[in-house]
Amino acid sequence: MKIELTPRVTRQWRRRWFLAALGATGPLGWLASRDALAASPGRRVAAGSKAPASWPVFLDHLIPADELTPSASQVRIDVSLWSEVRQDDAYLQLVTFGCQWIDRYHPQGFAGLTDDEREQLVTWMSQAPWESPQRRFFQLVRDHAMTLYYALPEARKGSLLEDPPQPLGRRIDRPEALVFLKRGA
Repeated sequence: MKIELTPRVTRQWRRRWFLAALGATGPLGWLASRDALAASPGRRVAAGSKAPASWPVFLDHLIPADELTPSASQVRIDVSLWSEVRQDDAYLQLVTFGCQWIDRYHPQGFAGLTDDEREQLVTWMSQAPWESPQRRFFQLVRDHAMTLYYALPEARKGSLLEDPPQPLGRRIDRPEALVFLKRGA
């Protein structure tokens, strides 16, 4: 059975997705899903620009400190990841858009949100459709940050791992994952 995507079917899918997001994450999820439906990556960013203020806060939310290991910013993952982001125009555009988007929900940006509000926003991003820039931002940044983080000896303190989980390393295939930005820009 083949289903044609007519405007009516598309509206039904969006409505179901919207209601699921609202039910899963509450009022903050409703705001996030409303913005995601209308969102598209914004203007181009200068390659020499510095990292947004929300960048280290977002990474620390993904990789927080605990009693044994440091947070992402304590081992300067924010700095090393930002230097890699700046080398790829599409990745830079996606990260800049993602940081602007997460800063929209509080006058002080992502840092001004409570831990629960941050968690709701990040949870929504992790469950959004892959086609949304928010999901791609979350997924690519998280994977890249984890790769850099667990390559450091400080991150493995207290675990049974003496070497990085992948000693030879692993490159994230960013060009294929970000091709939607290059086509649409």
